Amino acid sequence: MEEPGANGPATNPCCGSFCLPLRPGIPPNPARPGRGGDGTFNEVANGLLNHAVDGVALAFLPNGTGADLVRTLRISHSLPEAARQASQGSIQPIDIGQVQFTDLEGRPGQRYFVNVTDVGFGGDLVRYVNSHSKKLGGKLSFFKGLLVTLFQYQNKKIRITIDEQEGFELRASSIAVANGQYFGGGMWVAPEARLDDGFLNLVIIGDVSRTEVLTNVTRLYRGTIAEHPKVKTFPVRSLELTSEEEVFIDLDGELVGRLPARVQILPRKLPVIF
Repeated sequence: MEEPGANGPATNPCCGSFCLPLRPGIPPNPARPGRGGDGTFNEVANGLLNHAVDGVALAFLPNGTGADLVRTLRISHSLPEAARQASQGSIQPIDIGQVQFTDLEGRPGQRYFVNVTDVGFGGDLVRYVNSHSKKLGGKLSFFKGLLVTLFQYQNKKIRITIDEQEGFELRASSIAVANGQYFGGGMWVAPEARLDDGFLNLVIIGDVSRTEVLTNVTRLYRGTIAEHPKVKTFPVRSLELTSEEEVFIDLDGELVGRLPARVQILPRKLPVIF
């Protein structure tokens, strides 16, 4: 990693994010604050894990469209306050998800995710949001994208295998695999998810109609979506997702590819300051 110069942050060559001066007083883990949204945090985490960088802890300074992971970590969306929290926080290892998938060019791909992987509706939603202006801000940009995607998207038939047990097939609107609790600019999709419990929280939003989506949007923001009869949740350590249809994958707010995919938890893999 490149050290910052005297005039400010330096670009991190392996992550495409930012590095700030090493924080004294917490050896042997120098602090590497990443400033951005969930996509930036994902790039930083993948850079650290793919390059096997040891002795480094990651601090989050939110400044992006979604910045949902910081909600679970209870880090302020105010940059000065987040910096203060980073300077006074403690190092705690959190779980990381690993996904093997087919990328958009049809090649095998693999990435880590810190917050949420979403397939189906969420993949199409992120494809829309990331291809349009985000000047409305995170929450409104995602809400606008939700409404537009809703009238274009068709629910998908997906086969799910949990923890290498017997699989099952269903038609679903969206399948979220959550390490953190929030995604989509504040949607509280997995209130039971914990970043350090060794499990991912699988949230299956079944064959809901457009009307059902519109009349239950507020449940997503209140954290009560699991109360809907067509929504099921499971704690999982691994799962496989396949479909004969084209089903896109959103990984920490970035469109990365399509099914088939295999997802697994890597417990306490990433040291984070919060």
